[in-house]
Amino acid sequence: MRVDKMVILLSTAVALLGGAAAGVGLLWDGSGAAWSTVSIHGDAVLIYGHGLYRFDNLITAAGFRGVDLVTLVVGVPLLGVGIVSYQRGSLRGGLLLLGALAFFLYNSASLALGAAYNELFLVYVALLGCSLAGLVLTVRAIDATVLDARIADGFPRRATAAFLFVLTGVFVVVWLVPAVAALVSAAPPPFLDTYTTVVTWVLDLGVVMPASLAAGVLLLRREPAGYLVAAPILIITLMLGPALTSMTIAQLWSGISFTPAELVGPVIGFLVASAVGAILAVRLLRSVADPSSPVGGGAHLPATAPSA
Repeated sequence: MRVDKMVILLSTAVALLGGAAAGVGLLWDGSGAAWSTVSIHGDAVLIYGHGLYRFDNLITAAGFRGVDLVTLVVGVPLLGVGIVSYQRGSLRGGLLLLGALAFFLYNSASLALGAAYNELFLVYVALLGCSLAGLVLTVRAIDATVLDARIADGFPRRATAAFLFVLTGVFVVVWLVPAVAALVSAAPPPFLDTYTTVVTWVLDLGVVMPASLAAGVLLLRREPAGYLVAAPILIITLMLGPALTSMTIAQLWSGISFTPAELVGPVIGFLVASAVGAILAVRLLRSVADPSSPVGGGAHLPATAPSA
């Protein structure tokens, strides 16, 4: 696999900026207290009132801090492992780096577009730009044909495609149904509060869901590009479990209450999806034969093929 120094530079910047932003969000709680206001829809809203996320509502600020913890404990180390492995020319490391950058791209987009304006706004924008550029260049550095040749015969391609289709269905049930219900009832979505739109719905329904569907179709068609699309989706799904757990705990700790339906639906559904995504992500990475290992099944590399 071709090692691009720009990928290493951009990924290192993402690790440093992402770790710093998460650390500030988690550790800077500041002074002040929650205060109430009224949204443009006439709903009473409780604003967090202190720390970096002082202008966000209580549930969103607590959620951001929960994700900050996971970013520091899981996201940055995962990205670090991906950078080191990619730098060594590991094809497996390239896929891991691709997934880690996809997670930071998703998270930085959530903050840049969804968080109330704060002191780290430009950091979020820089994170978004570096993550996106790094993701594109990493895809460019991986030869999909070589990757396809190095995937072992035992990789559960059809099961992975089926999971990606089920994941698409989960997004429909958890996000699309409430979005349609809000439109039909002409009422604002739950927890919209002082925000103008639900950024999570935009990212999941507009980006992750179509990508998940496309990855499943490509895998069933045995298209080499299917692995390049599936890897970041699986790793983002893997990260959903710890992120959602941390978010929910932080929100409950802040005094937010949820109905059983709100907990059973999004939380349990995504936790199960995260567990399955983690298993399949590990299976995919372990199925990739690096230079020191024999080529996997399916296709075989010709003698003149570049080493992966």
